[in-house]
Amino acid sequence: MNSFFYYGLPSFFEKVFSEASFPVSSDIFEKISLRYQSEASREGASLSFKKEEAFVYALGRMPATIAAIKDVLRRLRQQNSKFSPNSFLDIGSGPGSFLWAFLEYFPKFERGVLWEGNASFLDFLKLFLKEGETSFKSLQNVEVLEKNIINLSLTENEEYFDLVNLSYVLSEISEKEQPNLLEKAWKKTRDVLMIIEPGTPNGFLNILRARHFFKEQGGFFCAPCPHQNRCPLENTKDWCHFSVRLKRSHLHKRLKSASLSYEDEKYAYLIVQKKPVERNSLESRILKNPLKRTGHIIFDGCSQKGEERITISKKTPRLYKEAKAKEWGDLWENEEE
Repeated sequence: MNSFFYYGLPSFFEKVFSEASFPVSSDIFEKISLRYQSEASREGASLSFKKEEAFVYALGRMPATIAAIKDVLRRLRQQNSKFSPNSFLDIGSGPGSFLWAFLEYFPKFERGVLWEGNASFLDFLKLFLKEGETSFKSLQNVEVLEKNIINLSLTENEEYFDLVNLSYVLSEISEKEQPNLLEKAWKKTRDVLMIIEPGTPNGFLNILRARHFFKEQGGFFCAPCPHQNRCPLENTKDWCHFSVRLKRSHLHKRLKSASLSYEDEKYAYLIVQKKPVERNSLESRILKNPLKRTGHIIFDGCSQKGEERITISKKTPRLYKEAKAKEWGDLWENEEE
């Protein structure tokens, strides 16, 4: 098959821009990035994009957001290996980063719905689906709906989804508007809801507010939290976030005027379930890059006890071997005391 899915995201964008009437413009990307980061955006103002702006922004951001979403889906699979969603709802789809990542883990599904309010991103999504249907018949089961996520009504049809996604959405609306969106997303969730935000202090604050909301709603934290207790990083100078490294394509480097062949995407996330999570009570989430010293390895972890520092010595060969393979964001199972 000649679908772009078999050649990856770079080939898809090569095809898109070879057929487009506008160039790959670093100036457009810089301007639209500044608009996204502006105070107006953070306060939930509606941002409109021309077609070339939406497509250029997608080229600049999709590789990183796809990488982050794939990493979160990987964590979901690690924690809940039996979960295999037949349906999903992606709220605030943008150019379709979630769908691309979702297909890698769950290529067969019966129902998918994408909510997006920006007309130019809707055009991009339709192109994406048209190109992909030859390789993934499941994409014929995807419905794209134009929705303003700020003014969602809670009285709409009662359709529920195995997996509901909110990726890079809370940071685009005001704190005041977040509870309504979280309520709507939770109401639509049959099994699992996942939220991803930029790995910044503000992104983490959005995750914390969502965590408080879902705890009050009776949700169960799947990841990264290994417990239902108060977040030990709340009201501290630190923040819970993770990182994934991705390769830059030729077009990606050109757009960003970058020399490095890779970039690191920092993100914060929360996965919540409607049902209790099966887990080892001794688990600890590794919050930073492990410190590998001569003769020992040090983890900064989060467990039911709160934030803790774990030291694994070479004098315990089995544990030391396991510790050497661990990375930032992994789970570590503490030994019984």
